[in-house]
Amino acid sequence: MQEIHKFCKSLPRDEKFRLRDQIERCSSSVCDNIAEGYTAYYYKEKVKGFHVARKEAGETQNHIRKLSGKDYLDPVRSQDWVEEYEEVIRGINGYIRYIREKKGARRNGEGNRVIRTSDNGETSLKGQLDLKPDTLISTP
Repeated sequence: MQEIHKFCKSLPRDEKFRLRDQIERCSSSVCDNIAEGYTAYYYKEKVKGFHVARKEAGETQNHIRKLSGKDYLDPVRSQDWVEEYEEVIRGINGYIRYIREKKGARRNGEGNRVIRTSDNGETSLKGQLDLKPDTLISTP
C-alpha cells in the first residue's frame, strides 16, 4: 500500500481524481477492513470485514493493471504488485477458512460443551447441536 501511495505521487495531474484517487482509497481499504474484521467480536462481522478486504484487494489489482495499461507503470513492477495482492487474497481466504472451521468446531460440540447422560440413557443439552455417538460424555 505504501509503495502504491508513493508511486501515485508521480502520476500526471489529470489522473489525480481518477485512477490515483481510486487506487489510493482501495489499497488503504484492504488494510482497514482486515483490521476491522480481525477486531470484530461477532462471527458475521469478522467474515464480512474479510470479504470486503478481499474485494478491495481485487479492485486494487485491477487498478494496478490499468496503470500498466496506460503506460504509467512498468509491466514487471505491475506484475509484482498484482502477485503481492494475490498473496494477500490467499491469506484472507485462509483466515476466513480458519474462522469458519473454528465456528464449526464449536457448533459440532468440539468446544467446551458437556452432554449429560442420565441413568436411563437420555441425553440433555441446551441449544441445537449435531450429535455424534462418540461425542457423548457420561456424567453422573
